[in-house]
Amino acid sequence: MRTILPTLLMHCERLYNKYTSFPRGRFACSRLIAWGHRHLGWYTPIFRLPSGIVLEFAPDVAKDVLIRDLLFSGSFEPVHTEIIEQLPPGGVLIDVGANVGYFSIIGARAVGSAGMVHAFEPVDAIYEILCRNVALNGLSNVEAHHLACFSSSGRMAVEQDWDSGKSHLCLDNTADARFVSVTTLDQFADQKKLARVDFIKIDAEGSDFEVLKGSSRTIEKFRPKIFIEVNHLSRFGGSISDVRRFFEDCRYEVTDVKGNYSLDLLGAPMPLETA
Repeated sequence: MRTILPTLLMHCERLYNKYTSFPRGRFACSRLIAWGHRHLGWYTPIFRLPSGIVLEFAPDVAKDVLIRDLLFSGSFEPVHTEIIEQLPPGGVLIDVGANVGYFSIIGARAVGSAGMVHAFEPVDAIYEILCRNVALNGLSNVEAHHLACFSSSGRMAVEQDWDSGKSHLCLDNTADARFVSVTTLDQFADQKKLARVDFIKIDAEGSDFEVLKGSSRTIEKFRPKIFIEVNHLSRFGGSISDVRRFFEDCRYEVTDVKGNYSLDLLGAPMPLETA
């Protein structure tokens, strides 16, 4: 019962959202699953995507747009997905803001056993789901790091959103703020003695440019492709123009990539002969 009922409810909600356009009742089953999980000890249902990826439908991410798109349509941000799927065998992906691990898992399948994915997720509950999703998919080439990335290391406050994918670092230093450990990608790459970095994906809900600034030596050394979300940059005094200027200074070509929920920039290193 603790397994069957939440699974049935998950599928009922999936069908309801697929075949109706009524907003009323859209999330009723998710709320019931969350209530049963917390108060009755229900097990968390899992679902399989057409691609074969398995993910946990956890109460903590029930309102996440990523999970909802995957649950109801089987796909999420198809352009982004296709780009990550093209990572080279043996490559290294750094996923900043990994959330529940969707792009990390796609990247891990692309780079294969000879490659590696470093997935960063600072929010406690989401980090735990990330780790479980990596295990559910039998991946040994994903390292999950319970850390946030920024332009400096230390500890920072995090503001958790009702949509788990929108939780973000903030400058709130009040006594009741939740704090997380923070590193820079340059510091991380040095500590791990990384021999290559092929791709960096940054989805940090406003601190993305700060993450980029903390990666300058890594970018100069490895010349990876970079996916960066450019929403809410003003939270830390940044702008899209700042990101474009950073890429230009690094001799990168920039392409706008419009997703379903955000505007992202894809930076690619220019060939040396034209740099």
